[in-house]
Amino acid sequence: MKYLDNITKVPLQSWWDIQDTGNFIYLVKGSDHQGEDRTEKAFKVYQMLNDQVITKYGVSSAFMKILKKKKQYLVMMNDALSTGNRHKEWRAELIKKDIENMSNKESTGKREDSLVVIHKELGGVMPNPREMTVDQFHYNMSFVNRSLIAQKKLITNG
Repeated sequence: MKYLDNITKVPLQSWWDIQDTGNFIYLVKGSDHQGEDRTEKAFKVYQMLNDQVITKYGVSSAFMKILKKKKQYLVMMNDALSTGNRHKEWRAELIKKDIENMSNKESTGKREDSLVVIHKELGGVMPNPREMTVDQFHYNMSFVNRSLIAQKKLITNG
């Protein structure tokens, strides 16, 4: 299988689907996203893509904690599915609950709300997560964040 190996090629919706399911089938080039791919090779591609995002855009400490938990979940679930070990699957589900709790506490809104913010701040048509890449999303969000910080500074200083 050939994988999408650059954040400039991975659709944002596929990225979100991977984060929700732990299924790397969404990284397979030309895939109809049916079935599962939880192979070590696919996981390494996903890690490489995460590294690209972090290198290019950085992360908050809250996001870093969530990302580490997601990695634990994916490793544990992959191991559970490949070995059939129900105890590991149960532990993976506990990690998933931790992630949900952390995400709810740290999140300022739903993912789709980010697209609304991009649309509002940058104008144009509403971004489509099936067409927008992971790179475009993070670029736009970093631009919006810098813009909002600059606006806040103008208001407080002036």
